[in-house]
Amino acid sequence: MDIQQILERGGPAMWPLMVLSILSISTIIERLWFWGNTLTRERRIVNRVLDVARRGQWGMAYQIAKQSNNRPMGRFFYAPLNSLPQTLNYLVSPWKQPLRRNLFLCDGAIKF
Repeated sequence: MDIQQILERGGPAMWPLMVLSILSISTIIERLWFWGNTLTRERRIVNRVLDVARRGQWGMAYQIAKQSNNRPMGRFFYAPLNSLPQTLNYLVSPWKQPLRRNLFLCDGAIKF
């Protein structure tokens, strides 16, 4: 039995089902293609940012994340790299006062 015979035996209800089946299959294929491309691009961004960060080039990692800010992983990396100075300042703040306590001695020695 071929497709034409199946459609004829099913009657008029088969035509909308066939059209909807074709639409659903094309949507599935399109979504697979979209997510495949998206995940490939995201993986590329992650690898670029992490490779540069492993080498200690934080400025370059920041620039890559900033250029990729329109992609989800670019935003994921850009947010913490953008606020890295504030984060480091917050982490160091409890130690600033004890470290500055006797700093005036060094200032006096330098000016003398």
